[in-house]
Amino acid sequence: MGAIELPAMRKYRRLESGSGSNVRQVPLAELLSAWIERDACPQIATFMQRNEFRALAKAPITSLQAGSGASERQVVDDASATLVRWAKALEKFLHEPANLTSLACVGKYNVWQPMAGGSGVAATDEGFARAEGDRQAVQHIASRPWRYLVCTNDYFELAAGLYLKEDSSSLDGGLHDRQLWQFSGFGNPDLLVPGNRIVQGLLLRIEHWSEALRPVHLRCRTAADNCPPVNKVHLEQANVAAAEFQGIVDHLRRILVGRTMAHLIEDAVVLVQAYADYFPDAELGWLPVSAAYRRRQGYAYWLIRRENFAISDRIAGALERIGNALDGNLDVDEWVELLRTEASLLIVSGQGRRECYWRGVKLNVPWNRNEVLWLLIVELVRAAKQGRGTSSGDIDPESTRRLKSPRFRLKDLLPKELDMSIKVGSKGCYELCLPPRDMSLIEIETEDRLILS
Repeated sequence: MGAIELPAMRKYRRLESGSGSNVRQVPLAELLSAWIERDACPQIATFMQRNEFRALAKAPITSLQAGSGASERQVVDDASATLVRWAKALEKFLHEPANLTSLACVGKYNVWQPMAGGSGVAATDEGFARAEGDRQAVQHIASRPWRYLVCTNDYFELAAGLYLKEDSSSLDGGLHDRQLWQFSGFGNPDLLVPGNRIVQGLLLRIEHWSEALRPVHLRCRTAADNCPPVNKVHLEQANVAAAEFQGIVDHLRRILVGRTMAHLIEDAVVLVQAYADYFPDAELGWLPVSAAYRRRQGYAYWLIRRENFAISDRIAGALERIGNALDGNLDVDEWVELLRTEASLLIVSGQGRRECYWRGVKLNVPWNRNEVLWLLIVELVRAAKQGRGTSSGDIDPESTRRLKSPRFRLKDLLPKELDMSIKVGSKGCYELCLPPRDMSLIEIETEDRLILS
């Protein structure tokens, strides 16, 4: 089934093509900013009422926050631990005075510096100063000066910077002054456009610390190649840790940036950021970000005054893709992974799948051997989402039986808390008394078409 074009997107295309009636009188940047406020934001507000959208928008927080238990967070923690192990191996290598002296003979650009006539190597005062600076930098990274590599308070802007510990002001070889411009929109144009700031901040911190280690590591290897080290074991350990670290980072990029779902997560974040920027007083209580970290980024200013059309392009693209995704054009397993922790009750039905998740855990129930009970739980959710009760006619239009027997058979299959939420209604009906936003239903029509409610 083809995607349904949103009205907001039809208007955007008219503006982009120059067919709007006021294009000649009003600058395009102003028209696009007005489009974001008057057309895109109302559509975003509609999206924000849906569990599916909220799950996407909250995913950078729920999957990367400390203690989440998510696989993404475990990979981040592995990257942090391996980075420290890499630095500690280099620190041990440079603890040997002879190795430090050899390092002093390596030039700034990783060139071994032999003396004239080949009688030795040139270990100058400048070389010793550079080697000592390398040792201090490695020592500082080995102490793990960062709290975490990821900060979920970065949702709207990179407020945490390097996210350092309070006691990290010790000697650091100048590392805290290097490349910090990347955390600012004035030095990093990508930050002037809405995006997944939490992931961007994570990758910037990884780059910051690893790029501080890598040149030191290369100079140590050059020194070892030209002058046999006192103890090469630690350098070999550094080589292994560096390779492992790169593998972890590559994997992290694949799962946080490369997947289809990662793109949709960023799209949802982009839309929330745009809405919050144009409507700073809007209620976003469902989003677990402190109000202290929700500051306006001035997207209207950058679009109108600086003609940064990447802003409107990014928002329009996100709006279209999210609209398609919420229309059911996405892999069912990816939706299940998101929604099973967003809603207390999740039902997956159709195309040979009968799954019921409660509080994120799949119930071990042989639904294929309990046809009527499965139809009952599905209809209970569907009816509750519509604000009504469920009768036998909802399950089988030709049935005249009451639901009492199936209802009490269902009692033995459900967790107590879920079972107690099913109440007796009027005229033989039963009602599932859960908030609509606490339930999600995925109905699979075809392999590439879902109905989400």
